[in-house]
Amino acid sequence: INNAAAAINAGGFYDPNGTGTGRLPYGVIINEGKFLIGGDIEEQVQLIGVTKAGVLVIGNYTPKEMRAMNVAEGVSFGPPLITNGKKLITSGDGGWGVAPRTAIGQRKDGTILFLVIDGRQPGYSIGCTLTDVQNILFEQGAYNAANLDGGSSTTLFLNGKVVNKPCDMLGERMIPTAFIVK
Repeated sequence: INNAAAAINAGGFYDPNGTGTGRLPYGVIINEGKFLIGGDIEEQVQLIGVTKAGVLVIGNYTPKEMRAMNVAEGVSFGPPLITNGKKLITSGDGGWGVAPRTAIGQRKDGTILFLVIDGRQPGYSIGCTLTDVQNILFEQGAYNAANLDGGSSTTLFLNGKVVNKPCDMLGERMIPTAFIVK
């Protein structure tokens, strides 16, 4: 995938017919500092992005604010899980139940963390809650972290192949965006 050493699925998409093909991304997609979609949005939208300086940025921003922060790569999804070393889900499961999950985090030293948890596969993995994801990333030293699109989109690509077990009955799902390590 694009000469990737590793990659995970990233932002969400509209799925009006329930086909799961991921062809209608929403919010923003930023690649190499350029808005592929959403650059003309005037209100704040969710952002999970990385600045040109390598800092993970999560939260709600306008495209104008994203440009001012020098966001190099970014997508819309959420929710944020950890900001400035503080867990944001303080009770319950985070509200989305148990499912396959994908998330991204960053330690204070700049290390980017990818987390992929399979699910919806009895006897193998049922998945986890957003609280579980938050706690795992926190235990791994994440200072900032956010949930990415999960469910049937949850995919981890490493060294030329998919290494997790996506739960979509049709196999690996087409997705509109990914965070890629080259």
